[in-house]
Amino acid sequence: MGLNIRKRIVKLENPFPIRVRVAFIDYWECYLCGRNYPLELHHITGRRSDSALNAAVLCKECHSHIGHTKEEEEELIRITIRFLVRNNYQFRANDVAFYNKHKDFYNRITKI
Repeated sequence: MGLNIRKRIVKLENPFPIRVRVAFIDYWECYLCGRNYPLELHHITGRRSDSALNAAVLCKECHSHIGHTKEEEEELIRITIRFLVRNNYQFRANDVAFYNKHKDFYNRITKI
């Protein structure tokens, strides 16, 4: 792993596994405002899962103002799914388990 990738992973702070942080390595701006520093990974539906489906790239400022509303969660999940699919993310068992646990929610909001 090159030095630039290591630095970038460190900047995507939050307790997600390294493989999830690596999945978002090429997303260089906040989902909400477009700033590109400092970026963090946000647990969209809370810390119930470290699945990539539960991760959103936010700047520190936007992350501090998240209200965990249904509308916010739905929009962040839409962006995350689009990003992961477009980048050929290989979904793992914990991603499938997270999806299955929240299947009704995902099916309602994911009109991609």
